Amino acid sequence: MSEYGRSPERSIVTLVAFDTVGSTEKIADLDPDDAQVFLDKILAYIRQKVESAGGIVGSFHGDGGFGIFGWPHSLEDHADRACEAAWYIQHPRNPGEFPLTVHGEPVEFRVGVHSGLVGFRQLQTGVGSNLDLVGANVHQAAALQKAAPSNGIVISNDAKALCKNGLALKEYDSEDLKHVNGGPFHLLCAAPKQSWLGDIASRYPFPMVGRENERRQIDAALAPVPTRPSSAAILGEPGIGKSRLASAIAESWIDDGKNVFLFTGNARRQTTPFTLAKTLILTALNLDFEAGEDQILHALSIAGIPQTHIAELGASVFRLSDAPEPQTRAQTTKQVATRLVQTFSALTTETKPHLLIEDIHLIDPESLDCLAMIASGRDCSHMVTLMTGRPEAGAILSGIARTVIHLQPMRVQEMAALASKFSGKPPANKQLLEETLRQADGVPFVLEQLLMSSQLQSRKSKADLPQTVESLIHGRLNMLSKRAKSVVQTISVVGDEIELDVAMNLLDTDIDKLQPCVNELSRFGLLRGEVSNTLRFQHSIITAACLNTVPKLKRKAVHKAAVDAIMAAYPQTDSQFERLAFHAEGAGDLEMALDYLWLAGLQARRSAASASLLKIFKRAMACIEEVGKPGNERYVNFVLLACAALLQIGEFEEMKRDVPVALKIARELDDPDKVCGVLTQLAMLQWFEGNYREALNTCSEALTLAERLKSPPLIFAAEIMNASVLHGLGNVNEAIKLQKALCDRLTAELASARLGAPAVPSSMALAFLGWFMVEVGNYSEAQRHADRALKVAERYRDPYAEVLARNAQGRILLRQNRAEDAMRTMLAAKRICDSEGFDAINPHVTGRLAAAMARSGSTEMAVKVAGELADKTNGERTGYLEMFNFRLGYGEALVRNGQHDQGFEQVNAAISMAEQIDSPCLKVQALSIRIVLLEMAGAKNAQAQSDRRQRQQLCEASGLVAWEPKTERVAQS
Repeated sequence: MSEYGRSPERSIVTLVAFDTVGSTEKIADLDPDDAQVFLDKILAYIRQKVESAGGIVGSFHGDGGFGIFGWPHSLEDHADRACEAAWYIQHPRNPGEFPLTVHGEPVEFRVGVHSGLVGFRQLQTGVGSNLDLVGANVHQAAALQKAAPSNGIVISNDAKALCKNGLALKEYDSEDLKHVNGGPFHLLCAAPKQSWLGDIASRYPFPMVGRENERRQIDAALAPVPTRPSSAAILGEPGIGKSRLASAIAESWIDDGKNVFLFTGNARRQTTPFTLAKTLILTALNLDFEAGEDQILHALSIAGIPQTHIAELGASVFRLSDAPEPQTRAQTTKQVATRLVQTFSALTTETKPHLLIEDIHLIDPESLDCLAMIASGRDCSHMVTLMTGRPEAGAILSGIARTVIHLQPMRVQEMAALASKFSGKPPANKQLLEETLRQADGVPFVLEQLLMSSQLQSRKSKADLPQTVESLIHGRLNMLSKRAKSVVQTISVVGDEIELDVAMNLLDTDIDKLQPCVNELSRFGLLRGEVSNTLRFQHSIITAACLNTVPKLKRKAVHKAAVDAIMAAYPQTDSQFERLAFHAEGAGDLEMALDYLWLAGLQARRSAASASLLKIFKRAMACIEEVGKPGNERYVNFVLLACAALLQIGEFEEMKRDVPVALKIARELDDPDKVCGVLTQLAMLQWFEGNYREALNTCSEALTLAERLKSPPLIFAAEIMNASVLHGLGNVNEAIKLQKALCDRLTAELASARLGAPAVPSSMALAFLGWFMVEVGNYSEAQRHADRALKVAERYRDPYAEVLARNAQGRILLRQNRAEDAMRTMLAAKRICDSEGFDAINPHVTGRLAAAMARSGSTEMAVKVAGELADKTNGERTGYLEMFNFRLGYGEALVRNGQHDQGFEQVNAAISMAEQIDSPCLKVQALSIRIVLLEMAGAKNAQAQSDRRQRQQLCEASGLVAWEPKTERVAQS
């Protein structure tokens, strides 16, 4: 502070005047030393809030003082920063940050915010000097502070006029303000809503050059359509100008007064699931990504979000311990994504948001699901979305955006115009310019880097031009001061972007020392603009080039320091687990990396983020392989963590490799809990694959262990798999006996206990029991159990349990020749599968629906519904039973629609599947369908007679009852 104000000067700034409420009473009975400690805590707290927003504490006396924004460092958005600091002084993101009195009570503040011309000087006293603020505006800011209510913020009209951010204000009147100029005055009622104007406008110093055709295409694609959202994407190689074009469009949105949201993919090596939707929601609520639980809960409630949605999001995404208890947990990515998108839509219906989503190739997979819903959903017809990505994201963008623009290199004339804009004057050396344009080859980023290099080093001829962009960036690094070079190399290890707090922790510096370095790096085109809440590289190519100059040993040290820096900046680390794991890996501390990957995996599983869980799982497996034998126990833990979720999304090959290895290790560790847990997962895998005999042995061992351990979740998992396997083997009466016993136990508290199952266990058990009873012809009792299963599912609002129950109902109704009733219940099940993302069971449900539709006479619709799914799946990412039922239902629909060849091909494939796994139940089911279809088609041939004989033998051997339809005929080919 001592170097500020040595010579008197003046500047237009924004002042934050603050004062501690009731400080005299709080320290009246304290020893002077204790009083000093208390006041020092207040000063440290205020300084952190002011400096993190880009200001300085220029004056502090006793229990109050002034924060200064816009001096000594010029800040165009000084009023916005001041309002941000004022709000977070009163409402810290973490309530635990509040300084406390000696009696443990939170300290309260009064704050006044005012903008105007202020004088600065060093005031000499007998014991030294201090910074003195001079002028009427200083007194006016102090007057606003004195007039503020306890824990209130009063803002002058002058400060309000300079703010670009959205401010939630309420006009404020007080006797203490009657003689104060600058009114009307306002109370700040919510966190300032960040405008993206500053960030977008600061990227590029001059207007967009060229790209007129692409701009017209995008404008046409984004023209509002009342019935659906508008979306477009810009695809191109690094440096081709994607962000430049997108920023120009976003600037026009801002100029038109649109409500603009900006999101950039994974600039901080942080891919927490659903980050995009969570950020959009928090931004719409005027909250920071690291907002506290109480702030999020309060904001969602005030915004009118239904308590049921708050409960689901609180449990799965926002980690709200005080949220209402959800009646059921969200179970799939699509289910969670749907709730998030519905919430964002509800928050923005009136404001018609315009979204700019950059670097889609770096966005987590769950966020991509949310983005796809936003770009196509009925609830989002008021939204406009523009996306950018590299060529590797082409397939993703084509599946999300209605229009995709592939940026090509710019024309020579456009590049020449860009060069003139950059230099601000006609080229002095035309030969050098021509060579520069040739070398840039239509890529704007390369041209800008070449021109900047020429300016900085005064190149005279084309021989002076560097051969690569990376080499010229390296040359620019060597022109920096030692301090600035160290800063930019260090933060390049962290990523394209780093928060100011993390950067200061990492560099062991403060804002006063960091600002000159940032100014220098900005002048050399390496970083963007001024110090704000984040430091960001001008381009990811620059980040990579700087990183390549950092030796491996230094990188390792930076990664290690980054872990501590992030931990210090984020005491609540829930959103930082994957980021911390990345840096722990870079530091070579694989044990620490595995700790953070474990926490990230738990979070992903709780959020139903299966795709992210798969990525975390693969990273963990790579770390464990490097750790070797000491990582064996972690290997088992990660398999147990991920197996069930990954099987549900079809990762069979991954699990077929890892589950047997995990079982072997668990046996070597002699850990019965882990052995039993892996056995239940192995049984599920074997059942999915149709290996029923192997699964029976696995289930028997798992059940014996689970009963010895007296673990209800393991007992349930083993018993329900055991009954399912017995059904698959044709031991239906034994399966029914076991399932009845299980249903009898799942009462009272266990009726609603989750027990680690994908649905309410009591509903699952009842649905499966109804399913099994169909095989022996006990339709009335089967119907009662299926109906009970549906009631339980609806009582606990469990959509997956409802699908299982309706699937059982549909099968029972079809066996009773009640096709229209079956169609209605299966349509409901299909809608749930599609809306909630139950992809694994969807083929099964779709096949049964197609059969019900075809038997009800809607054959063309049946073929269409099944055909649409057939185009999307090849059966590799779902279970054997699911594809069997899909083929059987699709084949029946095709034959009944007159497409005999295609239909019997599907039915025959289903019979081959049943024979391959030797399942009597599936064989009888498939043979019954083929017999009926052959006879209905008028083909009473040897095949039908052979099928009848085989079916009769199977029924007699296993006690099964075959389906007999009403007499009917099917369409002829």
